[in-house]
Amino acid sequence: MKKHLFSFILSTMTASSLIAAPQAVVFDWGNVIGFNDRSVVVDFMCDSLNLSESEFEAANLEKRKAMKSGKSDTDFWIEFAKKRGIQLPKDWAEQYTETLKKSIGADPNMYVLIDQLKDNGIRVGMLSNIDDRYTKLIRDFGFYAPFEPCLLS
Repeated sequence: MKKHLFSFILSTMTASSLIAAPQAVVFDWGNVIGFNDRSVVVDFMCDSLNLSESEFEAANLEKRKAMKSGKSDTDFWIEFAKKRGIQLPKDWAEQYTETLKKSIGADPNMYVLIDQLKDNGIRVGMLSNIDDRYTKLIRDFGFYAPFEPCLLS
């Protein structure tokens, strides 16, 4: 009888631990929280600078080189437009920033879920492999803020 009781208690404890609420949930960025849509940026740049896609790609390679030497991408594109005689609107830099933010594709529904988890006392973390420039944009827009810890490689 003791053996059956012990087995029952052990089974009950094991089953209850399997259905216990999680203490933490860890998310990945790519294709979970955010969906990078580069075409949003490409379309904006081609429209605002009167470029074909191939002209944009060539200029974008120049921009990457300029950024390695310390120039910001916004400054590069403004200078690029001036050299080509293109008059950009006064709020172009803000439009560009909003375009970058839109291209990151942070899913607002996932942030609702994250808030619900945190409201229920569940710790929410981020573990993702992602490139440095993209990481900086996401951090600058505050999309990593709810995650503790936020581990990126």
